Amino acid sequence: MAAPRVDFYVTDPAAGDGARLPLVCRLVDKAHAAGQRTLVIGDDRRELVVLDELLWTSIDGSFIPHELLAEGDDGAGAESPVLLASHAPLAAPRVLLVNLCAQVPPIATEFERVIEVPAGDPAGRQLARERFRTWRRLGAEPATHQVGGQAAAARPL
Repeated sequence: MAAPRVDFYVTDPAAGDGARLPLVCRLVDKAHAAGQRTLVIGDDRRELVVLDELLWTSIDGSFIPHELLAEGDDGAGAESPVLLASHAPLAAPRVLLVNLCAQVPPIATEFERVIEVPAGDPAGRQLARERFRTWRRLGAEPATHQVGGQAAAARPL
């Protein structure tokens, strides 16, 4: 299997971590508009709960049907085109993965495309560099996109 297309969306360090989740909302909205089934996976369940709320409220005039999976839910009964999970649901679609984890998840190579959205703090940026190197070892040629603060996250990418 060929390595997926991997894109890193890096926010302005001055924006801190406050720009990360609005950017994820914009990216998920764009993917949904393109008909791409999406899995957002993250290590931090609290961050996923915040993202779940933001997906309902952050983009005026946009409706992003999504579901926050319970811990251990394999996603088999999920009908939403966007799933949020803190684990790798076995039945999740393998089209687009938005990775909010500190590491490259083992299932990531099963996807057609992966979007990495690093945390804005120095530790998050260091982990992103490590993931970038991991993707290269896995045969991908990751692309990096510099994105401004929250204002940039609100406009189309």
